[in-house]
Amino acid sequence: IPRNFRIGRDENIYVIDVSSARVLVADLAGKVNREIPFPKGSGFFSDISVDGGNIFMIDSVGRRVYVARKGSDNFSPLSESLEEHLHFPVSLAADKRGHLYVLDQNGSGIVILGSDGSFRGRHLGMGWKEGFLLYPSQICINDNGELFIADRGNNRVEMFLTTE
Repeated sequence: IPRNFRIGRDENIYVIDVSSARVLVADLAGKVNREIPFPKGSGFFSDISVDGGNIFMIDSVGRRVYVARKGSDNFSPLSESLEEHLHFPVSLAADKRGHLYVLDQNGSGIVILGSDGSFRGRHLGMGWKEGFLLYPSQICINDNGELFIADRGNNRVEMFLTTE
């Protein structure tokens, strides 16, 4: 059962397969080239992101980011528990500088992590006005550093420009 997927710059498709507790890596023709099992003791993986051959997943229940480094056949924790910063993380995106943006659905904010998993800050908050979120559901970023958030509770997509 596919939960979520991403298409990497390498034009592979990365799929979270929740029924088999693994990530499948397939080419655009659908041929599976790699299978990476979920880490033991994890909660529920809701989203995946790929950057520079590294595969990142967010555990919504455990509030932790996992990584399978380029060429690795297993996931390991990238971050410590983000329990004090996140209520229910649902989506993540990696930028070309190596930062990870983790979207907090129930906390209506974004947590930024360094490429080593270190906490870099929390931004935004719950509300209805521009620049605030209400139960956001998806995040993505383009090569220009523009961050797009599906702001479900406010029926809109918001765009933010990231900086160094």
